[in-house]
Amino acid sequence: MVLTVRASSLVNRARFPVARAGFFTQSKIVSGPWEQDWFPHEPIPKVAQYMPYSVRVKAHEIYHWCSCGESQTQPWIDGQCKCSKHEDGFRPRQYTTNKDGVRLLCGCKSCFDRPVFDGTCWIKFCNDYPQQGAMYLFTFAFGLSTLMSWYYHP
Repeated sequence: MVLTVRASSLVNRARFPVARAGFFTQSKIVSGPWEQDWFPHEPIPKVAQYMPYSVRVKAHEIYHWCSCGESQTQPWIDGQCKCSKHEDGFRPRQYTTNKDGVRLLCGCKSCFDRPVFDGTCWIKFCNDYPQQGAMYLFTFAFGLSTLMSWYYHP
């Protein structure tokens, strides 16, 4: 099977088409790395929040992180959510740590290092809400540039 993509279809596009193959009837548009067009067999979790959870954990204690986003006791499972019951392909993830302290855990349920927060929640927010994400990015960049101009100006 040979995959081909026309070069003209990749130019001047914000979204990248999936290459046509023998079993594709039409090209699909992928709007972001968290969309389920690439891996439709994976379950889509509900976004609990677009910020990380700050939780206090104890060393060598086993915690069960909710991967479906429907638990009432986020970020941990409550026994009533889909991942607690192993429904729709969701499974809780075990989390342990070597030291006591406060840890940041994923709130969007889509971080690549689940359940540890790696910044993906903010990127997912910008992917789901592009206008607000652009506004926050502009505000941050403008504030930082103003501060740096004031600090470094002779």
